[in-house]
Amino acid sequence: MSLKERITVTVDPETLARLDEVARLRKESRSSVLDRIVRNGLDAEEELLGSFENPALRELQARMMESPRVLRALAALAREEMSDEQLQKIAEAGGTLREAGKTKRAERKSAAKKSRKGGSDG
Repeated sequence: MSLKERITVTVDPETLARLDEVARLRKESRSSVLDRIVRNGLDAEEELLGSFENPALRELQARMMESPRVLRALAALAREEMSDEQLQKIAEAGGTLREAGKTKRAERKSAAKKSRKGGSDG
């Protein structure tokens, strides 16, 4: 049996109502539903951040964020309408993702370098 940590989470009333409805329909506790959602969401988030380790993808994403017209065109292809506020949020998040990707890549390179140094001493 794995040990679990207890945490406190604050959510808006609408999100809590949705969570409770899912738990009711699945006949599960709120905690078990939330645990599964967090695990699945973390998998997706880690995959997204991992994609930004690639310098080419970071550059492509940066170029797309330079122009709201590019974002609007992509949204139109997906048959979605986007407000200026949504476009701004996407652009801001893009910068954060690029920085996270750079950090993750640098950490991976540093760990590999340390591993090589440690392996050659033995």
